[in-house]
Formats: sequence, C-alpha cells, structure tokens
Amino acid sequence: MFENSSAAVSSRLAGVKVARDATGIEGKGKPNTVTGVIKGEIVFVGFNDERGNPSTAMYFKAGDRYMATKDTVEWCGTKLFPMAPWMIPQLERAMASQQPVELPTEDAADVTAVSDSVDVLGK
Repeated sequence: MFENSSAAVSSRLAGVKVARDATGIEGKGKPNTVTGVIKGEIVFVGFNDERGNPSTAMYFKAGDRYMATKDTVEWCGTKLFPMAPWMIPQLERAMASQQPVELPTEDAADVTAVSDSVDVLGK
C-alpha cells in the first residue's frame, strides 16, 4: 500500500515550494509607499499591418514612452465601441465648460434582481 517512511515523505516534498510571504524575505522597498508618479495620456494609432490591413492600437503615453497590452489591436477592434449618441453632446458641453463630473462612489444597480418579464434561460 502506502509507504510511510521519512524518505518517502521527503522525496514527495522535494518539489514543494514555500510561498514567498512565508519565507520572511522582505521586498526591496518600504511597504505601502508611493515611489513615483507620472501623468499619462491615451493615444490611439491607426495603421496598416504587415499585410496592409487597417488596424487600430491604443497606447498609454507616460513621459517619453508609449506602452500597450499585447492584445491592443484585438481589443480596439472587437471590444471598443462608440459612445452612445445621446451622451456625446452632454459630454462635450461638460468638457467645454470644464465642469467636473461627480462620479458615483457606490453601484446603485441591483445586479442580482431578476424581473418576471425577463426570459431566463429560455424558460
């Protein structure tokens, strides 16, 4: 059946790793400390790929560097949608008047509620 010797146990534990936090090894900096701040902006770049197909990528410009996720072209092409038309004039007026928009701090929508008029799983 099962071997219950210390040699067997130690051979099974040979590949076991200890979590970094459990080792007592400290990081290289003071915990919970801000080490730098730089303002950034978002830049969209339209380009033709290696086959000449039009694409769009989104880059974050921070200082003199441009950075993006590896899937930026896919993200821009399949997951980025235009703003709702009704929202555009209101946004433009708010931006033109430089009035700060107060964002909610809590979610007011009850995402767990199910209405009787909703077709749930085709039933």
